[in-house]
Amino acid sequence: MGNLDTGIISLLIASGTLLLSLLTLARIQRMRLEKEYRLRNEESTRIASETHQMRTELNALKEQIRELHKLLTETA
Repeated sequence: MGNLDTGIISLLIASGTLLLSLLTLARIQRMRLEKEYRLRNEESTRIASETHQMRTELNALKEQIRELHKLLTETA
């Protein structure tokens, strides 16, 4: 019976070690995914900001073109 108890205890220790390793791996993976998500979110925010700025500049250029067109048609 002693060998059986020792075998069960060894199996429980091995299972616990494996479980702890898997939990550690899962935590590392979660941290990597959180970092990747954060980086992509920052990139998306930067792109959205640049797009907004470009649209503002485009609208200003369109307004200048309208004004120039109006001046040209008035003088023609």
